[in-house]
Amino acid sequence: MEDYLSGAFLQLIDRARDLTTLVSGADYPSSHDGLRQICSERLRIALKELRQLKDENIVLPELQSPRRLRRLRQIVQNLDDIEMIGVTALSVVAEDTSRSNKIVHEVCNQIGYPLVAPTVANLATSYFGIHAEFNLLMVPLLEDRYLLHLPDLYHELAHPLLHEIHIDNTDLDAFRDAFKNSLLATIKHTGELTQTARRERSAAALPDYFYNWQKCWVRTWLNELFCDLFAVVTVGPAYGWSHLHLSAKRGGNPFDLPLHSVSSHPPDDVRMRVILLALEELGFGEQANQISNRWTELSALSDCNPSPEYRMCFPESLLKVFVKEVRQGVNAIGVNEIRPGVETPWAKHLNDAWDKFWDDHVEYRTWEQGLLKQLQLS
Repeated sequence: MEDYLSGAFLQLIDRARDLTTLVSGADYPSSHDGLRQICSERLRIALKELRQLKDENIVLPELQSPRRLRRLRQIVQNLDDIEMIGVTALSVVAEDTSRSNKIVHEVCNQIGYPLVAPTVANLATSYFGIHAEFNLLMVPLLEDRYLLHLPDLYHELAHPLLHEIHIDNTDLDAFRDAFKNSLLATIKHTGELTQTARRERSAAALPDYFYNWQKCWVRTWLNELFCDLFAVVTVGPAYGWSHLHLSAKRGGNPFDLPLHSVSSHPPDDVRMRVILLALEELGFGEQANQISNRWTELSALSDCNPSPEYRMCFPESLLKVFVKEVRQGVNAIGVNEIRPGVETPWAKHLNDAWDKFWDDHVEYRTWEQGLLKQLQLS
């Protein structure tokens, strides 16, 4: 994973330099001087450490890489705070979302999105998010200057398809039916687990775990996995790489499984598993293997392993039901499914971006800037 880490540090250096330019280059009112000074100092410290990490001599990767991954995540959190709080506050008056809106409208047109394309605001306070009730998509301030995370836009576009505000839109019935069928499959699975545990007189706590998992399926997990699968079905392997990128930068234990509480998202590993299953079904077997190998490397750096409960909660047979239902639902509502050799222009751009990143992460940024300029997005 050292080639990934080296590329990720280069990406972060570029991002921190862009933030520095925004902080120092604009004509802000004097009342913002204190905030500018704080942002500038934190960026200076972050850039110094990023350059040290980029230039570090790797002698024992088995010892150095886990530490470097931890530092990557800490620096990402720091830069997130600077960008999404400080720099965003500085930039609100001069906000220009034309690039983000152009991208999202083109993506929606190309995939045959069945709703009105959302309005985009570069004011996200954490990561990509969508307010379906306002048809407002929130993205980080600088995200439209980079390509590697943009596949996550496709995930966010799926959330409104399942939102109650569109419950009477009959054009979406097939997708909602796919969701209901999948939800019934989770109820059946947890019910069978409960019956088996009682019959075998397993640990008394197990039925409580199963009940909690069902709450997670109903409230958050299934919705998030459906959105993951919608993204895979429309943008392809780029979404798998984007999930790896996100998990490396902001993730923790990829097998983290709540036993007594409801989590906002399913574990990162099960999200990757459904992504890989969908890619196989779509005909992207080679790319799925490449992503899987990198995912195994990343998980090893985190030194985490799945628990017996994790394996019970997410059997492959259940995940395959989700893949089948989402593909049927997507096709039934007229959204364009990606296949090898049949991809929309933006899907091609994003898949090409990840191919270029892995091929030459040192020259990647130059290539990326050239493509953005060609697309009139720079």
